Amino acid sequence: MQTSFLRRHAPFWASLLAGIALWEIAGRSTSQAFMVPFSETLVRLWQLIVGGDFLSQFLDSAELFLTGFVLAVVASVLLIGTAEAITGGSRRRALR
Repeated sequence: MQTSFLRRHAPFWASLLAGIALWEIAGRSTSQAFMVPFSETLVRLWQLIVGGDFLSQFLDSAELFLTGFVLAVVASVLLIGTAEAITGGSRRRALR
């Protein structure tokens, strides 16, 4: 039972640790304007949680993300609709 547990979960944990290690190395090797190390991210996250600013910062980020997502969906629907109008929906007829 122990071996099957390890076989099933070891790749996940190894990938997660490798990703964190790469994040830390990349953060220390580049400008902080580009990427901040993982350890500094955790420190700042803890400061936000303890200071009580986490929720407001999270909601600001979520609003920005959702705005961009909705704009991308609307733009893609408009582009697909325009393409179908130009081609007369020939792709749909070809798939029948």
